[in-house]
Amino acid sequence: MTKEVILIYPSYGDLVTPAEGILEPLCLTYLAGYLKKHEVPVSILDLTADNISLDKLAQIIKEKNPRIIGIHANVPLALKAAQVAKIAKEINEEIKIILGGHQATSLPKETLETFSCFDIMVIGEGEETLLELVKELEKGTPDLKKIKGIAYRESDKITINPKRDLIKELDSIPFPSRELINFSRYRPPTKAYYSKPFAAMITSRGCPFYCTFCAYAKGVCRLRSPENVIGEIKELVRKYKVKSILFYDDTLTFDKERLIKICDLIIKNNFDLKWTCYSRVNAVSPSLLEKMKSAGCELISYGVESGSQRMLNIMKKGITLEQIEKAITMTKKTGIKTSASYVLGIPGETKESISQTIAFAKKLNTTFAHFNMITPWPGTELYNRLLKENQISENEWKKYAQKLGMHIPTVDLGEMTTDELKKFPIQAYRKFYLRPEKIWELAVSGLSFYKIKSYLLAFKALLRLR
Repeated sequence: MTKEVILIYPSYGDLVTPAEGILEPLCLTYLAGYLKKHEVPVSILDLTADNISLDKLAQIIKEKNPRIIGIHANVPLALKAAQVAKIAKEINEEIKIILGGHQATSLPKETLETFSCFDIMVIGEGEETLLELVKELEKGTPDLKKIKGIAYRESDKITINPKRDLIKELDSIPFPSRELINFSRYRPPTKAYYSKPFAAMITSRGCPFYCTFCAYAKGVCRLRSPENVIGEIKELVRKYKVKSILFYDDTLTFDKERLIKICDLIIKNNFDLKWTCYSRVNAVSPSLLEKMKSAGCELISYGVESGSQRMLNIMKKGITLEQIEKAITMTKKTGIKTSASYVLGIPGETKESISQTIAFAKKLNTTFAHFNMITPWPGTELYNRLLKENQISENEWKKYAQKLGMHIPTVDLGEMTTDELKKFPIQAYRKFYLRPEKIWELAVSGLSFYKIKSYLLAFKALLRLR
């Protein structure tokens, strides 16, 4: 019989503050659901949500004595993941340590070269790959050469196998196994627009667009059917009494007809739900927004990125300033709150373009705004270009493996040093939020004092500069 597989989400530690919330690890609950479907025993350890220290983790690993441990890590969590792997190897060096997530996908060879504690990298989507790995590793003499979508170390040689095709039918994937996590411990980044119990959901995978700074799957977007999405919402409402949902899709509004059907089903089922989502400015219409509002949408977060058309073109956003203004105006008219994210410091940025972005943000006057310093994540077009031009080193990612990176300038832009760039996000926040009219707007917004305080705590966390 297959032994229990342990899936671990490392602790963020001091990389985040409580005000920034804790989202459920969908990456692991999806994997667990797939393994369970194929009768593989599995458990999940979320070191942050469950407040598990490294000493306690060692005790759990000793008691469970697993053969296989899977760890998820994006780049900022690479060192934390390595700590977990080293503890497991010290207990039993025969445990196979599998790493998945953005770190493994974008830097499989570099990660294996840097960390001897990892045995196998899962590249890309993990459901099918992990299941095949578990079955193969249970054999006395596993043959890893036949498993697509992995990199591994064998006799001090690193092998990267052929890529695995993306899962086409998302409806074939079981719902996340939330029964394996302590669901009540997860909380949203701000209580201003969420009520507990709170859940995160994803109704699609991939993105059809090609922004230069984005590390996620580009060019292909696969969608769950409206019926499948509603099936999961029913489970969340009935089993977990969920009151609010964050749809974590890159662009929930990508397929307007599908979203209208989802909204119709939410209304038909009379779910008492409030929800938020992400969207592109050129993927909404008045009729769609009205339907979303009727179905409980409270807030839409738009990737505005810049107030300079020249910078938007450099980023390959595929949108115009006019489209941005139109989308924000339409959304406000519908009564849905708006949030806009901006990214500063991409090569080509100047003091003038940053001033244009801050002025544009004030003009749009979205309910909330977030200003982030660009981080050239491995796997992005931006990262590869900077690497090719020798503006960053091959070890650049190791800097990001120590911090979240959202306020860490990495590229000298010529007329601005990285030290000068570091000041711009905080300036942008101050100029946007500390306007008398903005302060008054939030004060009379209808939000309770408790909810405004909750949001300001999250806002304060976003201002942390390192």
